[in-house]
Amino acid sequence: MRIAIPVRNGAIFGHFGQVSVFLLADVENGQILRQTEVAVPEQSGHHGLPAFLLEHGVTHVIAGGMGRPMADHLTRSGIPAVVGVTGSPGEALAAFVAGSLQSDPTAVHEHHHGHEGHGGHESEGHGH
Repeated sequence: MRIAIPVRNGAIFGHFGQVSVFLLADVENGQILRQTEVAVPEQSGHHGLPAFLLEHGVTHVIAGGMGRPMADHLTRSGIPAVVGVTGSPGEALAAFVAGSLQSDPTAVHEHHHGHEGHGGHESEGHGH
């Protein structure tokens, strides 16, 4: 399996839809085989993230906060997400592999974060 974790400054980034870098971890038989950071193209935006993840072979996501539309889009794409996770990506990954990482459904929120130009445009209004 391949797990994607949004990261910024060495920690799990709390706003999935504004991620610029994912930590991708390959896991087999309970072992973390490889970890690589991959930059997200600016044009991916909210609507392109699930396609970006699928293109990179991602099968699972570990994330902080996530909007309801993104959570639904990931579900439709067949990518389960564990949300409400904070802190060290390495610790979260180890807990996930051990089967002890818990999802917090309250971390999936309605999509009211005040970005202008968000009505269906992929990355406009998201000053990175």
